[in-house]
Amino acid sequence: MKMDDKTLTVRRATASGQPKPDQANVLAQAQQQIALQKLALQASGANAVALGGLSSLMSGLSPGMIPGMMSGLGNGLVSSNEPVTRVVCLTQVAAPNELMDDEEYEEIVEDMNLECGKFGNLVSVVIPRPRTDGEEVPGVGKVFVEYADTQGAIKAKTALHGRKFSGNSVVAVYYPEDKFSNGDYGG
Repeated sequence: MKMDDKTLTVRRATASGQPKPDQANVLAQAQQQIALQKLALQASGANAVALGGLSSLMSGLSPGMIPGMMSGLGNGLVSSNEPVTRVVCLTQVAAPNELMDDEEYEEIVEDMNLECGKFGNLVSVVIPRPRTDGEEVPGVGKVFVEYADTQGAIKAKTALHGRKFSGNSVVAVYYPEDKFSNGDYGG
């Protein structure tokens, strides 16, 4: 459109061929889901040989596709140096004062069983409580979730890491099964 000696050009926002923000988000989420499924298969050992091992799985992924993947930032869904176990340790879920009250404690245990049960067959949920005499108890403030297999643990860690719980951002890591079975919650 021409106005006096000036020209105004009007273009559609998508005329450049760039996807709309919603389309870009859907595409990124789909790529992330595919990448997670590939990693879950690799972690369980299923089809690892048929797929050509970890290097072929990773070759098709860009480093930023899954937040934190091989970034060394420690806030990602997958850590290249963290062995997958059937036990997931969740931190920043409950404050020690919340665990002192019997009613609140039972509510937290119930919430954890319900939420964590969505990801696989639960074997046990352990939430160490502070002692009334003030003596330190290893693992207070942590939630230990044991699954029947690593698939459940992988799904739980992926879904729960970074999720908000009571205003805190949950940190999920795999926990050594031998330490867990020995009741060592201090690690």
